[in-house]
Amino acid sequence: AARRPLKTTLDFHQANAHWMIDMSYLSYGIKSDYVTKQLTRVGFTPALFGWDSHLPPHILVAHNNDVIVVAFRGTRIQDIADVLADAAFLPSLTAHGWVHRGFQHTLLAGGVWDQVKHHLADITGNQIIFFTGHSLGAALATLARRIYSDPFARQTVLYTFGSPRVGDEFMYCTTY
Repeated sequence: AARRPLKTTLDFHQANAHWMIDMSYLSYGIKSDYVTKQLTRVGFTPALFGWDSHLPPHILVAHNNDVIVVAFRGTRIQDIADVLADAAFLPSLTAHGWVHRGFQHTLLAGGVWDQVKHHLADITGNQIIFFTGHSLGAALATLARRIYSDPFARQTVLYTFGSPRVGDEFMYCTTY
C-alpha cells in the first residue's frame, strides 16, 4: 500500500487500477474475517454486504478519509445463482435504457444494494467513490454507478475488469 498509494483522481491512474484489481479479488473472499483483516491492515474501514447469503450480490465497501471503494463480487462458477444471473441476458427497459435483465435483477435482489446505499450515506467526508468489480461484479458495478445518487454529491469513478456487455449502445452506453 505504501509503495503504490491510491490517487484521489477521477482520471485513470495505473496505481488505482492495481488497487481496484486487489479490491475486486478480495470481494471473492470466502472468509469475511480474512477480508476485513486485510483491509484494516492497509488503513481501510471495511463493511461486507450479502456475504451471509449464497445469493448475489456480494458487495465489499471499504473507506478511509480519501476514498470509498465499492467492490462487487463476480461470478463463482460453482454458485448456480451467479450462473443464472449471467444467463438471464434478455433485456429490461430501465430509465437509463435497455440493460441485461439478469444483472439488473441481481443488483436489486434481496435489498443488499439498498443496504449499501444507506451505509454510503452514513460515511461522512468528501471522498471519491470508486466502483469496481470483475466479471458479473463488473456488470453490477457499472449498473450501480449509473443509478447511484450520492447524498453528498461526491464524485464517482468506475474501474471494471472482464466486464460483459451491460446495456444497449443507444441509450445506456452513450456515456461510457
